[in-house]
Amino acid sequence: RAGRSPRSCLNMSYGCRQITPTVPIDLDTVDRTLASLLIQQAGKDPGRSYLYGHFGRISYGETLTRVRQLAQCLASSDGMARRQSVAVSTETPEYLAYALWAAAFADISIVLLPLCRDAQVMLSAMQETAVDVLLTDEPQLLQQSWCQDLKALLRRCVLEDGQTEVSAETLPAASRDGEAGIIFQTSGTQAEPKWVRCEYGKFHAVIDCMRHKGALEHARGQSVFLTPPLYHSYGVSALLEYTSVGGTVILPQGNSPLGPVGELRDPVLRERVTAIEAVPYFYTQLSRLADRFKMPALNHFGLGGGGLDGIAFARLCELYPAVTVSVRYGMTETPSVVSQKLFRRPFQGDWRSSGRVLPVYTVEIVDAAGRTQARDQEGEIIVSGDCVGRYLGQTGSRLLTGDTGYLSSGGELVITGRKSLYIRNRGFRLSPERIESVIASCAGVQDCRVRMSDDRLVAEVVYDDSLSQRELLAFVAARSPSYALPDEVVKVKRVPRTDSGKIRRY
Repeated sequence: RAGRSPRSCLNMSYGCRQITPTVPIDLDTVDRTLASLLIQQAGKDPGRSYLYGHFGRISYGETLTRVRQLAQCLASSDGMARRQSVAVSTETPEYLAYALWAAAFADISIVLLPLCRDAQVMLSAMQETAVDVLLTDEPQLLQQSWCQDLKALLRRCVLEDGQTEVSAETLPAASRDGEAGIIFQTSGTQAEPKWVRCEYGKFHAVIDCMRHKGALEHARGQSVFLTPPLYHSYGVSALLEYTSVGGTVILPQGNSPLGPVGELRDPVLRERVTAIEAVPYFYTQLSRLADRFKMPALNHFGLGGGGLDGIAFARLCELYPAVTVSVRYGMTETPSVVSQKLFRRPFQGDWRSSGRVLPVYTVEIVDAAGRTQARDQEGEIIVSGDCVGRYLGQTGSRLLTGDTGYLSSGGELVITGRKSLYIRNRGFRLSPERIESVIASCAGVQDCRVRMSDDRLVAEVVYDDSLSQRELLAFVAARSPSYALPDEVVKVKRVPRTDSGKIRRY
């Protein structure tokens, strides 16, 4: 493994204080490979449901066999032998899950690419990441010499009658995690697109720390509807977290124009779901459809990727009185989470708090001049430590997140906003997200984006014909200071969003 061992990762400093896990960890007896997360759960209960998706249910044991065989195919296929990395792009989430696990078993890096049918766009991404083979099931791309058929590779793993092609003795064992890892494209903390690699061992160290700190008890045994895509860091980290505690992962099939929330029209799916992992926009959508999409077994909401929509959550929590809520803070550059907090009823805590920072990281709060802030003083959040991922072609493990917040007197990380998102209107510093939250709470509003244009505060809003602009402005004026009232409301058909559901700001 590059850098320090997991022993040092689990003994990092937090601010100026040294923090160690509250539960002793015998690291000499822990299998430190990422693949061990799947191996351990398959050994405990091979028949337990692991993935639900396009092709029905697959158990932990079946997944392990297929993944090991796919790893063997990757190692033996023409043009694949001795490669250090491979790219994968598909709209079938199960295929992404298999490819991700197989790459970890084969100890090769995997570049996760959103599907684009433009060959030149995909080739450019591959050149940027120094990879020359793309695994895909997209027919247009398979015409290219640098593509291999992912579906054909998977077909080789299982015969039609369900029997494996090779015996267990011939399957590759989990390798020791080293330099290989997962490569994502990220907008970067400075809003500049970059490629970041997080080694498999870093994912394992963070998730192992979360388990020993009790930060994954809410996930144990759940059947989670995993809405973030698996080429997104939130989707990958949540998949690994729920796997590590024996959860069942329900993958969206991508066949609804409403996105993942639209798939909840299926009553069979609603019966299965006991937990959800999603960005705030998903919960805003769900709150409007909650009466129609009631899930009888639902007991947990997992939230990541942005600030909480308090009005939407209040509505959902009324409908699900036994629900718990976990709020996670992290970014593509940090495997899994930096911090996470579990909220139980009566939900009296600060929703901006993401709990205590995991001891694999050091968090520092600095002012505009780079000076370290005291407790309860706001500034930019800086994360460092051996578990921080690295941008391709760059070194160092000190991450200027661009997020603002503070460490409370109780030791919790409180998120207040993002530096690049704050705008100034009439001399006042505003958060567009807070204005958007007020607008979105108005009956008849489906979505909105707030931005500055020529020194004017503009709200782009998707709303029903039953609502007039005058009524909308009156609603906002009754709930906001005068300087936060939009100068102009523009009715639009849709608000541009990323694949994970975040508003596109640029």
